[in-house]
Amino acid sequence: MSQAAFHATVFVCQGSPEPAWREPYDRLVDVYRLADPDARIELAFCEAMAPGLTEVIDELAIDLCDRIRIVTLDLAPDGHGDRILAFALQAAARRWPEMHFVRVSGTASGFDPRQGTEARQGKDARRAVDVTDTDPTRRDRPARCGTD
Repeated sequence: MSQAAFHATVFVCQGSPEPAWREPYDRLVDVYRLADPDARIELAFCEAMAPGLTEVIDELAIDLCDRIRIVTLDLAPDGHGDRILAFALQAAARRWPEMHFVRVSGTASGFDPRQGTEARQGKDARRAVDVTDTDPTRRDRPARCGTD
């Protein structure tokens, strides 16, 4: 019997050498897992902490995930974490061409790791970027935008 494909949400943040730094993010993931026990919700870091984004994406792909919603938390626009993320997602799209990646800004979506809720809904709350067609060197516009 074959396993059915599924969608996942991965919260991604910078990472820190300080272990306690991840606690609010772990709480956020716990809140979302409790709210939807059937959903696959993961936490990944760009650097300095495990699990890394590559590891999480590869695990989801092996488990037959066909769509990942990437929710960025605390990544400064055009900062080095943002660039690391863009390159990691492009590499993942090459490794797993059948998988669809959608990147959503946690700030624009209202995800607040300190409150564990969708705290605010701004005008960009539903804006998503299809990262499989995004050039990380062009920050002026995504190649394709849509709603998640």
